Amino acid sequence: MRKIFVITVALLCGTAALAQAADPGKILVCYGILGGYGSYFVPTIKTTFPKSAVTSYTDNQISAFVSALKTGGPWDMALYATNNYRSLNTSDYQAMADWYNKKRGPFFFNDWGMHYSLENPIKSAMGVTCTRRLTMPPKPHYTWVASHPICKGITSWTYGNAGVGTAGHPLTLTTATPAVTGWTATSTPGQAGICVAPDKHGVISGYKIHCKLVSVQTLYANILNFMWDGYNVGVEPASLGKVKAMYR
Repeated sequence: MRKIFVITVALLCGTAALAQAADPGKILVCYGILGGYGSYFVPTIKTTFPKSAVTSYTDNQISAFVSALKTGGPWDMALYATNNYRSLNTSDYQAMADWYNKKRGPFFFNDWGMHYSLENPIKSAMGVTCTRRLTMPPKPHYTWVASHPICKGITSWTYGNAGVGTAGHPLTLTTATPAVTGWTATSTPGQAGICVAPDKHGVISGYKIHCKLVSVQTLYANILNFMWDGYNVGVEPASLGKVKAMYR
């Protein structure tokens, strides 16, 4: 489903004014089940976008998620966040990269195994590299871009113990920008955490959001709103014909 706008055409000047977009129509989610840490994800999506239809799979159902991503929907937004299971098939990560590259909608990616090479297709598509992991207890995490919408209302990045060895991943930016958080007190190459993908509305995170103890719902909501608002940026002044052509 494409973005939905209310369009007012100014016939004299040939411009289009856009009202705020509606909630995403259909959202596809894969979330982690370990210790209940991923349980915040789907309820937060439903609270943030109450008019959306959410289809969700747990991270021991990754093949079903990938199948739905490729053949279901069409999805307005897709989110993948695992904290226990992970796919051992590069083709699954390639399918995510294909969906992202086709600009079907905003995509979120966060995987406890993203330091492995299997995830390279989606990491490359979303503009980062990653070859190592952090182990519990994690290093402190920091805000790098305090003014960014993702960081709104977040005063602490403290982790809980998710019961797994991997606490997070330091990311190196290739084409992603900006990195809004990181594993060092100030912006440092190779230490990025939550990053905005090259399309400017996708988000890839080496910070395991589901492990956060304080305001995890706020952080998820910030990311969801940022991705959808970014996807629905205003249309440049154009004729009504051009506007129609953009959203066929």
